[in-house]
Amino acid sequence: MSSPQTQKPSLAPVGSLLPQLSPKTSSSAEAGTKKSHSYRPLDKEFQHKGFNYRQITREGNAAIYQQTCNG
Repeated sequence: MSSPQTQKPSLAPVGSLLPQLSPKTSSSAEAGTKKSHSYRPLDKEFQHKGFNYRQITREGNAAIYQQTCNG
């Protein structure tokens, strides 16, 4: 008795199953809007959520703070 031969389906690459996506656009600082955001620097010393913060140094827009626990 012979059994009918079964043939495995051919496998397609996964990329061929996915829809073609449009090319990515490069990001911009303004993210497509004309609004500009301005942020004020943090105070030299402040408290937040149970911690004290004290500015150690600042250079331009970057600052390093020391964090200590209240109490």
